[in-house]
This record gives sequence, structure tokens and C-alpha cells, in this order.
Amino acid sequence: MQKILIKSFHGLEDVVAEDARAFGAQEVAIGRRSVSALGDLQTIYRLNYESRTALSVLVEIKTGKLRDESSLYKLVQEIQWYEHFDVSKTFRIDAVCFGDLFTNSLYVAQLCKDAIVDQFRARLGRRPNVSRDPNVRINVFINQQKCIISMDTSGASLFKRGYRFHTGEAPLNEVLASGMIRLTGWQGQTP
Repeated sequence: MQKILIKSFHGLEDVVAEDARAFGAQEVAIGRRSVSALGDLQTIYRLNYESRTALSVLVEIKTGKLRDESSLYKLVQEIQWYEHFDVSKTFRIDAVCFGDLFTNSLYVAQLCKDAIVDQFRARLGRRPNVSRDPNVRINVFINQQKCIISMDTSGASLFKRGYRFHTGEAPLNEVLASGMIRLTGWQGQTP
């Protein structure tokens, strides 16, 4: 079982928690715009494929307490990145930080990127490239001194599932629409 975090819109946490339980997640806990749980690979796949109310599914790979910039670099370096993706793949760091220790998420992403490419360069003599549309997405969340590093198993947000080629001027996000319908309790038996 792996610790997973399912991101959602504010107000849809209960619906996402229902999905998580239905797809086999255990120890489901509701957070702020998210649901945490324990799940196996099948649960992760089902959440990504079947949930209509989740934005993305993250799998936690490392946590730690930070003191300064060097402790973040060291924490990222402790992960054996070659076990998670090949040097030929592109990657991206999505960082979110709250607190006084780190105030700039772009700086956090850059520091984490440096730690990853330095590890690949030291081990293989070459490094993976960074991309806006990557093969691998890494999520770094810092709240005060606590840091959680996760792999994003969803890729692009789940509402971008590739079936919609044209949009209207003001489309309603599919995740939000699905969640609103679920919150009404409508089961589809009546108009």
C-alpha cells in the first residue's frame, strides 16, 4: 500500500472520498481540496481512469523536515530517481510552498530540478531534460518545515482526458460539473 493524495476542487472532497473508498482505498481522510488515503496500484489506476471528480492522483515517495535550502536539496537527492524514470524522459517539478522558510515556488522547483539532474549527471554522465509537457511530473509540497515529494500519476489534470477537441467560450470544468451533480444526489433515473 502506498500513501496517495487525490487533489480536488474545494467542496468536492466528500465526493472524492466516496470514489476513493469505492475504488479500494483505505484509511481515507479528507483534507483541504484533497483526500489522502492508502492504496495499491489497482486503486491508483482506477482513480485515474474512473474518477470523474478528481483532478490528479499523487503518490508520496519521500517526506522530510527542512531547515534550509541545503536540507531540501539533500532530501531530493536521497531519492533514487533512476528507479522512478529513465534519463531519456523529460520531467517537470510542480512546487507549492507555504511558510517563511520558502516563499517562492519557482525557486523551490529550480532547486529540486538541480538536485535531480545533478544525481543523474553524477551517476550516468548525462541528465534528463525539463519540459512544460513532460513524461514525468513531480510534485513538491512544503508547509512551513514539512516537505512532501510525490509523483503525479495522472500527468495532465484529469479533466483533460483528450476527448474534447473544441470548447465553448465559457465551458464548465468537467470535474466541477460531475461533482456538482454528485452532490445533488441525482442517480440518473429521472430527468
